[in-house]
Amino acid sequence: MAQADVTQEEQVDALFEDLLRKGPIDVLVNAVGAFGFRPFLETSASEWQEILESNLLSVVYCTRRAVSAMRAQGGGHIINIGSMHADQVRARPHTLPYAIAKAGVVHLTRTLAKTEGAYGIRVNAVCPGFIEGGDHTDPKHALRVPLGRLGRAEDVAKAVAFLVSENAAYITGIALGIHGGAFL
Repeated sequence: MAQADVTQEEQVDALFEDLLRKGPIDVLVNAVGAFGFRPFLETSASEWQEILESNLLSVVYCTRRAVSAMRAQGGGHIINIGSMHADQVRARPHTLPYAIAKAGVVHLTRTLAKTEGAYGIRVNAVCPGFIEGGDHTDPKHALRVPLGRLGRAEDVAKAVAFLVSENAAYITGIALGIHGGAFL
């Protein structure tokens, strides 16, 4: 097992050097990021920086290293974890840094899908909604979900597994909403 603070580019470089010594990188899942719920005028510069670094720059750093390795080996899969509605311009009060970062992740996903497909690299995003145990998920959110329940970590994991499987061999550049229809 290897660990790194993925908001620090030097640590990401060292992490990937260690991982590549052990073998090829076939799949990268970018699944880290701090959440903040605070009114715009009360959100400090350091909070903006922490949320943008953990949700967007960490994805850039890891993806840059993964793309380089995947190009050299002839392909791979990158899955970025977004957020419900990160693929849409939708006002989300009190979550501005997070919403901006996750929208950036979706844009990065789509752009890289277009540029890296020629190298056999598929890039997709999974955008979860209300997931059990999430820091910002209240059990009452299940009332807003047509399927009548909160999502589970397994729901997200199964979507990731599908997107890296041969069953999804012709899918790239999507932002797959895993939200039980919460915002249809």
